[in-house]
Amino acid sequence: ILISFVNPYFFKAITFPLYLYTRLQSSSIFKDVISEFTSPWTNKALGWLPSTPLFSYYLITIVSFILTFFTYKKRKLHEYLLLVAFFYLSSVAVRNIPLFVIVACHISAVSLHEMTSGLRRRLPDSNLRKLSNRYIPFGFTVLIIFFCTRIITNAFYVDRRGGNFGIGLDSLMHPIRTADFILENRLTGRILNDMNRGSWLIWRTRQPVFIDGRLEVMREEFFTKYHESYVREGLYALINKYQPQIVIFDYSYPEALLWDVQLKRMTNWRIIYWDET
Repeated sequence: ILISFVNPYFFKAITFPLYLYTRLQSSSIFKDVISEFTSPWTNKALGWLPSTPLFSYYLITIVSFILTFFTYKKRKLHEYLLLVAFFYLSSVAVRNIPLFVIVACHISAVSLHEMTSGLRRRLPDSNLRKLSNRYIPFGFTVLIIFFCTRIITNAFYVDRRGGNFGIGLDSLMHPIRTADFILENRLTGRILNDMNRGSWLIWRTRQPVFIDGRLEVMREEFFTKYHESYVREGLYALINKYQPQIVIFDYSYPEALLWDVQLKRMTNWRIIYWDET
């Protein structure tokens, strides 16, 4: 506990997880707007999440609780606490699913090992035991390699219904040519951008941007102002307050079309660059 305080932010770093916990509450604007804060047990998640990882999560959840039930006498208190706590976190936000999977797979593996230990001892042929110990891990390794090939062939991204990175960069997901245009023409004016494009612009142009995906930095008040720019005359208010020289956004996103509509009404703005996104 004491060593946790040895960090650049001292007490603020210790309480930071409590601040992050507010993102999971229904009253948080992030919970309402950001997709990764959606509960995986809702119709909304079924509508936009890829089916393969989502149903894998359902399967792992069911199996882990069944195995824990059948080995409840051998489970330790901390294992129950970990399983319940991380299941709760995963049930309220899809971004927490990997945390639960790590815990659930470990407890499930231990439970399964205990349940089958007697069966393994009763195997008549010791060579059969050796073969199972050798080839079961090999089989899992082949399975993992198979899933890795889904990245190269883009099958993983097709399943996600968005983005085709393969082993390169997807110009439809990142403003690659937009950033190049800024650099080639030495445009250094103040930028107003949509959130999803901020990270790439920071990295490629080395210029300050209006917003990016680091929500812990943006905080609720600032993000609310940004989010309100997608309705009525919200963008006009944002431009009037922050006085940008450049506005960059991906018009392929439905909500970003509202920026496009508002900009077309502002006669003092003009298009200087346009591509597929």
